[in-house]
Amino acid sequence: MTMVKMTSEVQIAMTPDKINLGDVAPSQSLDTIEYDLLTRTSWTDASIAYEEIKQERARGNQASLWLRKHLQVHLYEVGCGIQRNPGKILFVGLLILAIFCVGLKSVRYEYELEKLWIEEGGRVTRELEYIRTKLGVSAADSQQIIIQSSSPDISANILRYEALLTHVDLLREALQIEVDVFGQSWSLQDLCIKASVPAFNHHFIDQIFENIMPCIIETPLDCFWEGSKLLSPWYPLTIETFGIQNLTWLNLNPTRLMKTMIKTLGTTDFPFESMENFMARSGITTAYQKRPCLNPDDPECPETAPNKKSRILPDIGAALTGGCYGFATTDGMHWPESLIVGGIQKNRSGLITRAGALQTIIQLMDDKTMFDFHDGRYNLHNADWSIEKAREVIVAWQNKFTNEIKRLSKLARYQQQCSNVFTLNTLTNVLRKSTTPDIELLLIGAALVLIYVSIALVNLERPELSQGLTGFVGVLLLALSITAAFGLCAMLGLPFNATTTQVLPFLGLGLGCNSIFMLTHTLNKIVSSGSVTIERQTGECLKRTGVSIILSNASLILAFFLAAWLIPIPALRYFSLQAAILFLCSLTATLFLFPAVFSLDLRRRAARRLDLFCCVVKNDDVQKRSKGPFATEMEQQARYMNDELFVKPVAIILTDENQDNELRFKRQRGIDDGCFGWSLSLTAAEYYVPLIRRPVVRALVLLSFISLATFGLWGSMRLEDGLELSGLVPKSSNEYEYMRHQQRFFGVYRIFAITQANFEYPTNQRLLYEYHDAFTRVEKIVKNDDGGLPGFWLSHFRDWLLDLQKTFDIEWNQGYIKLEGWNQSASNDAILAYKLLLQTGRTDNPVDKRLLTSNRLVKEDGIINPKAFYHYLTAWYNKDPLMYSSSQSLQFEGCTLSQKNCRCLILLKSLFRNNSVPGAPAQAMG
Repeated sequence: MTMVKMTSEVQIAMTPDKINLGDVAPSQSLDTIEYDLLTRTSWTDASIAYEEIKQERARGNQASLWLRKHLQVHLYEVGCGIQRNPGKILFVGLLILAIFCVGLKSVRYEYELEKLWIEEGGRVTRELEYIRTKLGVSAADSQQIIIQSSSPDISANILRYEALLTHVDLLREALQIEVDVFGQSWSLQDLCIKASVPAFNHHFIDQIFENIMPCIIETPLDCFWEGSKLLSPWYPLTIETFGIQNLTWLNLNPTRLMKTMIKTLGTTDFPFESMENFMARSGITTAYQKRPCLNPDDPECPETAPNKKSRILPDIGAALTGGCYGFATTDGMHWPESLIVGGIQKNRSGLITRAGALQTIIQLMDDKTMFDFHDGRYNLHNADWSIEKAREVIVAWQNKFTNEIKRLSKLARYQQQCSNVFTLNTLTNVLRKSTTPDIELLLIGAALVLIYVSIALVNLERPELSQGLTGFVGVLLLALSITAAFGLCAMLGLPFNATTTQVLPFLGLGLGCNSIFMLTHTLNKIVSSGSVTIERQTGECLKRTGVSIILSNASLILAFFLAAWLIPIPALRYFSLQAAILFLCSLTATLFLFPAVFSLDLRRRAARRLDLFCCVVKNDDVQKRSKGPFATEMEQQARYMNDELFVKPVAIILTDENQDNELRFKRQRGIDDGCFGWSLSLTAAEYYVPLIRRPVVRALVLLSFISLATFGLWGSMRLEDGLELSGLVPKSSNEYEYMRHQQRFFGVYRIFAITQANFEYPTNQRLLYEYHDAFTRVEKIVKNDDGGLPGFWLSHFRDWLLDLQKTFDIEWNQGYIKLEGWNQSASNDAILAYKLLLQTGRTDNPVDKRLLTSNRLVKEDGIINPKAFYHYLTAWYNKDPLMYSSSQSLQFEGCTLSQKNCRCLILLKSLFRNNSVPGAPAQAMG
């Protein structure tokens, strides 16, 4: 005698010639005994297995059998109840699902990156909220970025004259676009950040500077004269007072213009000295007039260009080495080479010899700055101007600029280069499109599943036993339950994202079909066995399969609910919650609606109607269905097993191992020749099982498992934390191409360090310097050639005060300035230093002349006088606005710099090499 383990819970004694069946009448045929009851006792009827174990006639897990027994009792009652009233159950169920589907009209989509992929309530979220509250928006929102590489081979060297000239022409044409919003025409001049100049209190001169100052554009073209072609105004200016015609940045020499102005207005009281000092500090000298031309044959290339006369093409790599300066040579307008040129290769001398891409960045105003800049314009009174309206204008211009770049890139003259444009706004638009469900794609997917399930359940040889229509209706019910689940999620206020709309529907269909196949297969076996009356077949089917379906779905539901509780990422949390709700609705439909469909199908079978053609009745005899020497003749009536079989004492029926019995059991196990002489079950029984029982195959399987486990463990140790932004964007989008190029050639982003509220700048200057210097020890920070960092606002502020102090000391010694005042020989800078040195920082006594001889603007240790710190800062803001704006020292909520409650200034602007989101969130300093 051998012990054969029939299930995971119960072991029953069997011999080759004896089978323990209970108290079975001798006249009862073995064909009426269901095979699953003998081999899968706990699955077929757990109560029998449980009683056998209690009576010590079998071994198994009593606890699991007790649970399965009670579940089977309730499932059997539910199934029988459904079979008695299938139409009513279907009607009520469909009505409830339809009510939930109505909730889809209140669906809310979420596609903003920071609300989906940043930890909710985490440090980054708090910092972004702090920036939004204090500064209005993140600085990353105000950039329009264009990357150009060679096409079709992006690995080709981009340092070619035709490539840079194409970059010039493409950008110049695209930057001239205009959009009509709120009845007004908006151009780049209305949106961009411009270099600031001090007010000279002379309307004519101030108007000239307002018209001539260009937008700040960081581009590799600034190393050449052609960089001036990107600077507005696009139309030449005429200044008749100075006799100047066709003035643009193509021919503008600020130093020469200054001399012309002095010569023309020399007899007036215009403060030329202040203007000269401003231009000298800002590095505004000859602008682009002494930079090499990429095309010396260009008729507009100035005569002062170093290669104009020689017609020698410049060394592009050497010119780009070390970066480029804008129209001014101040530190705030220096573009590092790693920011504007990507994929760099250098020779031993440190000169760039090869590069893969060019990058140009256009600085645009953020929402709040845009609103403040245009607030009060007479032509916007009727538009109800607000920050939201300013945002609409910016988005409209960015979208049109992006579309224009795409349009131009398709032209023949630009197809040799690949240009990709990026802004967070366009990224949001792409995510919005990918989040919105594609109804056509969903319908195609559902149709494919419908076809697959229907074909899999069709029985062409015996159409009256086919279940193709049942599978078809089951998939439709499954799709309806998934739709209802989404409606319920919308009613609960759960936002939908791309994972919800693009993944969950197909995940629900795929896993839900498993239950359909389990139920149909079990029902087929019950019907084929003939041991269960037709009134009990749905209940018996649900009793046997329902436990597995409940447990498997319950594990999924609990796992997703647990994930939603543990995962801090909003997108994954919403996905987990919605998946749990989806599988809960799917489970409900499986337990109540699917059995109702099966009950109706059983009525069709009893009426011997065909599957797909319910109006057609099968009239041939039952005898014709079975063929072969071992066919069993039977009347066309239901066969069933007496319930007493399971409750009476054990008896023994002796059976011989013969072909007849083997075929009979084989048929009950579902192993037949199928419609075409082949079936999956036959293949598994005849070929697969003998194959895997061979020692060689077992050894190979074991070795393969060990190898895969080892490889998986090795791979898991090499996993990198983080999320690639390109993984969230459709591959067919322009933004994906941009990110691919950006990660390959650049991987450089700006970071900002921002102080938090209640930080005292005057008394914590040393801490600010230490904090700034600490960034030099960060490995991936892009540094200067000397290993240091560019200066930040406090160091620029201090240098400006030191220059004033130096000028004051010289003119004090020369006698131009005295304790009582100054004479006509005193310079404007010395007079300004005189006024600042008298500041006490007190509101009750703001000026004290006794401080003039003892006070210093900057102490010997480099610390600015803390008592008058904000007065000095106000003067710097007004007298040197170009350096102030280029150092990114932004104040918040409209506070004046003379007020001591102005507590939020950007401390550091630097470059960081990383593969994170462009415009990484600011690091708030406490």
